[in-house]
Amino acid sequence: MSHPYKTDCRDVPLEYYPFYSEEACLTESATKQLTEACGCRFPYMPGPSPVCTVRQIIDCGLHDFEVEHFQMTMSYLKAPGKDDSQRLQNQFNWTRDDVTSNIAEVEIYFADMNEHHTKSVAAYNLSDLWGDLGGLIGVHLGASLLTVFEFVDYTFVEQAHKILYIRFYWRKLKSFCSRDKKEKETST
Repeated sequence: MSHPYKTDCRDVPLEYYPFYSEEACLTESATKQLTEACGCRFPYMPGPSPVCTVRQIIDCGLHDFEVEHFQMTMSYLKAPGKDDSQRLQNQFNWTRDDVTSNIAEVEIYFADMNEHHTKSVAAYNLSDLWGDLGGLIGVHLGASLLTVFEFVDYTFVEQAHKILYIRFYWRKLKSFCSRDKKEKETST
């Protein structure tokens, strides 16, 4: 708390941020802890240490994080009240300034009684990987076999059309030739 209180506990200098804020303080604290534990930091964290690779994060064992976050609200009230101030002045032989400088009332309570637990679990394990690979291989093999069958079908249909076309025209040619031959025989 700043002036008029004698302690300046809110003026905490931060190493990586020019101004103090709760978020800056939490981020800087997490950065320092991660740098001490692993020798690296996440990309969004400030500081000169190198950015962690995926291998470093896995090797460092940073799977579960425990964060305690307390929402703070403050209200101000001149304490102690007029009656209490007079009583304290008489009891301890203090001046009014002594009472306001040295006496404070602090009430701490929980705003709500909720507790949140977050656990990091593997979203993609080895069995999922094998299942997906098997599915992809099946799709590609199926598509490949389908393509092969399409080529065979196309080739067969084309050859069948050619054979039918040749047969059709061969018959027409034969019939034309035989008619021509008959006409020559009858004309002679």
